Amino acid sequence: MEESLLLSILFSSLALCQIVTIYRIPLSEYVIASEGEEISLYCLTINNVHQAQTSWFIRKVGESLRSTSYNGSTGELTEPSDFIGQFTATGDLLQGTLTFQTNFTLLNFTREFDLTQITCGTGNAGESFIYTIGLPVTPSLMTNDSVQAVEDGDVSVDLQGRPPNAFPPTITSSQLSLNDNPVSNTGVTVNDYTASFTNVQRNQSGIYTLTVSNDAGTSNTTFTLDVQCMYI
Repeated sequence: MEESLLLSILFSSLALCQIVTIYRIPLSEYVIASEGEEISLYCLTINNVHQAQTSWFIRKVGESLRSTSYNGSTGELTEPSDFIGQFTATGDLLQGTLTFQTNFTLLNFTREFDLTQITCGTGNAGESFIYTIGLPVTPSLMTNDSVQAVEDGDVSVDLQGRPPNAFPPTITSSQLSLNDNPVSNTGVTVNDYTASFTNVQRNQSGIYTLTVSNDAGTSNTTFTLDVQCMYI
């Protein structure tokens, strides 16, 4: 259903476009995977005069680029010798001769594929989209020892650290506590790595702990909020 809706919108808006356009599902360039999971990717190339040669290119960490091609004219799948049996690919032509859709499936995700890049495209410059598939990454937080604010003012504290690799963590929950008690004050909001205070008061001074979690684990860090009197 999702693919059908996408196709109807694309064909109506891009019928006259002469540039090769690539649409994909999922939309994010980062795909979080679990060991043993089957990963499916969908790619649609519009106005692709080389549609029979639309390919998926694979690059593991530290390795050279490999390609697995699905030929829409013959139905032939060409795989690198060391990847045989680990992937499947299908495809067909749509809307005449310039639109090609293809599905790529990694049959069994394992740690050896962590941070693997899988590219859909024609092989021509600028006519591709890169996915990165990886295991969940524990959120990374930095320590902000002391934050000063003025009474009745607003302040935001961003505590996002640098992840151990280029794969960004997806946050499932964030919680802020003051002196080990959960914060539920009106005017205090928590969005992933950021705690924001609106119309902050002096009695909100104290040691705060931000706890952030996702499928890979939980991280926490502390900061001290020091609310000063507003002098006139």
